[in-house]
Amino acid sequence: MYISRVKMSFCCLLTCLFFNAVASTAGAGNQASAKAKAVEKPRVLVKAESIHVRSFNISKADLSDCLDYLKKKSVEDDTEKEANTKGVGFILSSGSQPLPAVTISVKDTSVWEICQRLAKATGLAVSVSNFKIHFHPKGQRPEPLAGEIFYDPPANDD
Repeated sequence: MYISRVKMSFCCLLTCLFFNAVASTAGAGNQASAKAKAVEKPRVLVKAESIHVRSFNISKADLSDCLDYLKKKSVEDDTEKEANTKGVGFILSSGSQPLPAVTISVKDTSVWEICQRLAKATGLAVSVSNFKIHFHPKGQRPEPLAGEIFYDPPANDD
């Protein structure tokens, strides 16, 4: 009788361990999947990295004009077939911070690289949401709009 109870307890223990292992593996898979989704690059960033502007030349312009021009160039050099999805959009939130005039001249450079150069030249930070690329004072990322999620891209260290 004693041996039967030991066998039964051992079987229960093995069953519990098995189901806990299966449950934790499934949970880990779900967590990994959720984590992968959380760090997945937004479409706008993928697009900004893939669009290479043939030529971008601006001299002593304010950032607002630079971003208008970059929007136009991103539409021109986008290989997307659908006209309503061409290019990348930008939002400038500089607050009361005065920004220096920008001079930049590059060839065959991604929209994302140009954004990083503009941010460096003006002392602003660049954040990417699932909607647009935002330029804002460092440490003052704007509040997200309804349905907007921010992705913090790695800093450009050059």
